[in-house]
Order: sequence, then structure tokens, then C-alpha cells
Amino acid sequence: MSITGPAAEALKGLTPTQLSFIQNLPKAELHAHLNGSIPISVLQELARDHLASASISPASVSNYEIQSGIDTLLKGPSINEISDFFTLFPAIYALMSTPLALARGVRAVLSLFLDGEHPQCTYLELRTTPKETKHMSREEYLRVVLNQLKSQDYNGRVGLIVSMDRRMSQEVLAECVGLAKKLKMEKEPVVGVDLCGDPFAGDMKLFKKHFHDAKDAGLGVTLHIAETAQNPPQETLELLSFAPDRLGHATFLDEDAKKIVADQNTCIEICLSSNLLCKTVSTLDAHHIRHYLKERHPIVICTDDVLPFRTSLIGEYALLMAPQPLGLGLSEEEVRTVAQMSMDCRFATYREEIMDLGSNFSAKLEPFLLMGKGLKGAAAAKLIQDATSAPGVFVFSELLELPNIQELGKSEQYDKSLSLLQLFSYRSYQDYIEYKNKLPPLNEAQTIKLKHLSIVSLAADRRILPYADLLKALDMPTIRELEDLIIDAIYLDILRGKLDQKEQQLEVEYTMGRDLEPGKLEEVLAALQNWAETTSSVLATLDAKIQLISLESEAAKKAELEHEKALQANLKEVFEKSKDKALGGGGIMNRRGAQQQPMTSFSDTRDSMHMDVDENPENSKSKNRK
Repeated sequence: MSITGPAAEALKGLTPTQLSFIQNLPKAELHAHLNGSIPISVLQELARDHLASASISPASVSNYEIQSGIDTLLKGPSINEISDFFTLFPAIYALMSTPLALARGVRAVLSLFLDGEHPQCTYLELRTTPKETKHMSREEYLRVVLNQLKSQDYNGRVGLIVSMDRRMSQEVLAECVGLAKKLKMEKEPVVGVDLCGDPFAGDMKLFKKHFHDAKDAGLGVTLHIAETAQNPPQETLELLSFAPDRLGHATFLDEDAKKIVADQNTCIEICLSSNLLCKTVSTLDAHHIRHYLKERHPIVICTDDVLPFRTSLIGEYALLMAPQPLGLGLSEEEVRTVAQMSMDCRFATYREEIMDLGSNFSAKLEPFLLMGKGLKGAAAAKLIQDATSAPGVFVFSELLELPNIQELGKSEQYDKSLSLLQLFSYRSYQDYIEYKNKLPPLNEAQTIKLKHLSIVSLAADRRILPYADLLKALDMPTIRELEDLIIDAIYLDILRGKLDQKEQQLEVEYTMGRDLEPGKLEEVLAALQNWAETTSSVLATLDAKIQLISLESEAAKKAELEHEKALQANLKEVFEKSKDKALGGGGIMNRRGAQQQPMTSFSDTRDSMHMDVDENPENSKSKNRK
């Protein structure tokens, strides 16, 4: 697929060294639409097949419109505003309406991003809206796509995001979210859901419950948001209340929205060529990516739709590195940081990563175990060399425990091979440096693997590993080479963590477990026993404290009831005494012991009040005088 426009100009501005750097940089593509990424050559083939056969397109899309759409894509579409973009797709949808055509299109997109000497990306999240045609239900559509994602060439390197169009009805929304949840439960590589489509369509309040439902099911949530200046701020705030994990474009966030995004550290999916060609940003220099780069906020560089925008992920990264005005002029370290962000923001859940971490390591050793059971001498030594060099093999204890492998230690000729296996089982690169003359020389694959395993061992003692300590422990000459080594370890699922370039340190989240050195099992058991005893002690203390609080609470309640009971009794007694004295005509003693006047009867009081209120004061004086 030819590259034109801003990406092509940026690629021309790179040196060969810079281009090689970008091509070999591990990175993830997290915002790629299936139907906008199909190579034009494949669409031409599908169009020829379609036109040569009986019509299979929807009645609303004629053969003429399909051919016209292909011609427009071949010439390069003219996009004056974002709404023009959506007119390009009816022909593509018509051509992808059968299972065979859909599978063919998916394979072509996967090959475009993941095949070749320099794949566009290391990991791909492909998104598509499930469509119901006369040849497929929405579920069948998704299963056709997933079957291609799970093929041997791409399995584990691709995740599917199920997109919901803003024009969907509530019934279709519920169906699509239900399918995403169902397929995820079936262990299909469905990793998230997306909101997409015409940015002016739909009532977003009606979408909220569906996206919350998806999030509760463990699916990642990404939303196309604030794509135009005409999208109202109220709608943007409504979408942010969905608690999204990532945001697509986010071109026109106001200050309130930016604060929410910053507080929640929500990743922004940046599509530079798409924004420039749809004219939602005027120039690269005015692009909102500069704000997020300045704030060191998580971003991921994406292509959006490589077909109409005539770009590639390599081209989008060229826009980062090319000198101004062709690009942003970022340094290699800055571009590397952005690429690492893309890997950190994938929709693989923490729990899934933990469960998957190291799950295949023992299986990778299995072929060597089967071969090793009958080998001796030079053949056994060769097996050790192969196992310690093999990709993906990081645990060796079962091989080390084989009796015929242990026999190598009794031979002066092959004892170094046994020491080599012990080194990879539970020792470090520093041990190799110290005992280098007693070990076979390491090839490049073995050296890298031993350094990876050494990072795991160092991470067992502390979660924060300063670059200075790692450079020394691994005998690495530069920080760049160290970060490359760590990134490779993360991709291999040996560990999970983040590179903090500002603080010059690796923050480890978790690691695989290494083989235990003989004699260490007792230490581990003792540590676990100590942990269990400490935990039991803490729990016992908490139980005692809870019991004491409960007893104190009961005592306080009892005292309060007794106090209330005594108070009521005293009040009753005072009332009764007052009542008796009033009936007996005696005065009530005041607090100083003086006797008050007897209480006036109610009728006397009423008569007095009557006279005071109802009679004229003059009349009263007259009566007194008479």
C-alpha cells in the first residue's frame, strides 16, 4: 500500500538510522479499524469477484456504487471535513458481507501489520463493528474474524475490540455487548469494546449502562470522543463518566475534561494523519499531542484507517521523529518512551497476565526432557547447550534433575556443561563473570537469556531497581541497551513492569519464578512458615481487639439503658409528688425553702384571663369606682 501525504513527507525526512530505529522499535497498534485497513489490492479483487457473480450486496448499494467507491479509494479520497470520511465505507461493507470475503479481508489486514521483514507493530488490537448481513449473523461475523486472529501465524499477537456504532438501537447494543462478554468467557481473544461512528449521532446517556456492563465483565473500554469542535462539552463529560480506559482522538477536550483525563491517567489514542487529513487539526504543530507530551501523559500512536489516509504505523512514528516542520522532532529516547506507552496500554487485564505469566515455560522445556532421558556424554552436553540457547525456555530444574545429566558432573570433560545448566537454573550474570574460566563461553542468545533471568532474581529482593544497579549487575554499557533488554523481557512475559526514565529506574509489578537452588527450599518453607505465624498473630490480635470493642460496646449500651431507666424513674417520682401536693392545696417549696402560693385553679385563671382580655380597661375602672 503506497504512503502519501504527511506520513510520506515525514519518512523522507528521516535518516536511514532513524528509519531503522523506528522499524525495529517494539510497539503496539491499538486503534486500527478493520474495514479501513484492508489493502486496496484486496478490495479490487473482491470487487471483481463480486461484479462477476450474482449480486450479494445490500439493495441500498448498487454495483455501480461499489465500483465508484473503489475508484475513489484508488485515486485517494478528498476529505474536506470529517463527515466526508463516512461516505467511503458503504462499498467496503458490501464487499465484506460474506464469510469468505470477510476472512480474506481480515487475513490481509493482519499480514499488513504483522508480516514482513519489518512488521508495522509487535502487537495489534483490531476493532470492528459486528454486522448482520443476509449471509451472517453478528455472532457469525465476529467468529469469522476471531478464527483468523487465532491462526498459527498471529495467535497471541492480536486482540479484538468489538465496536458499537453511535447509531445502534438499544437492542443491538445489548446484543453486541452480550456477544463480547460471551466470547471473552469462551477464552476468545476479545479484549475490549469501542464507541465509534458519526460523532453527531446518538444519545450517549443511553449507552452508559452497556459500557458499564462490558467493563464489569473485564473488557477494556475505549471511546471515540470530542472528535470535532461541535461536540458539546456536556456529552464529553457524559462519556467520561463511562470510566473509559482509553480515548480515541480526544481532539477537543475542554479544561474540565482535561482535568478528569489527567486525574484518571486515561490513555489517549493519537492518530496524526487522520486528524490532519480530516482537518480536525490545522497543522502538526497545533496538534493536541504536544499537550500530552509536555504533561508526560499516556498516549499511543495509531493509524486509524490506513486505506483512506494512505499511512502506516511506521509513517505515524516518522511524524514523531522527523525534523520540524515535517515532524515533531522528538529524540530516540522520547520516541522509545511513546512506544513503551503503547505496550503498557494494551487491553490485557492484570489478572489474565498473571495467570498467563510463565504458564508455557515448563511446556517449552518438555522436548528437551524427552530427548535428554537417553543421552550421555557429548550428546547430553550438546542438549544443555541447545536448551539454554532455545527461545522461551527459562526453567531448567527438571532437566537438571535427570540422573544422566547429573552424571556429567563426574566427568572432567563435561562438568562445565553441568555447571552451565546450574548457572541458568538459579544463578546470575555476575556469577558467570566471577566464574567465567570454569564455564563454557556463552553465545549471544545465552548471554541475553542469562541477563533476563538475572533481572528476575534482582526483582525478587526489591520492587524498584535503579538503572545504575542494573547497568552494573548486567555489565551493560548504555541505558538504551539496558532498556532494550528490559523491554524484551517484558515481551517474553518474564516480568511485568514500567520503565521510569525520569527517575532512571525499573518499577517491577511481578515476575516469573526461577528454579530453586538446592538447600533453598528450606529457606522458602521457613519464610512461608514465618509469614503464616505472623499472619496468625495479626489475625489473633485483630480478633481480640474486635472482641474487646464488642464487649465495651455492650457494656456502654447496658449502662446507657440503666441510666435511661433511672432517669425515667426519677422523673416519674417528681411528677407524682408534684401532683399530690397540688391536690392537697399546699404550696410547693421552692429551691430556697420558701413556700410558694397555692396553685390557682384552671377556672379561676380562665376567668381572670377573660376579664383582662375581653373587657375595656375604662369599664373595669368604672366598676371599681362604683
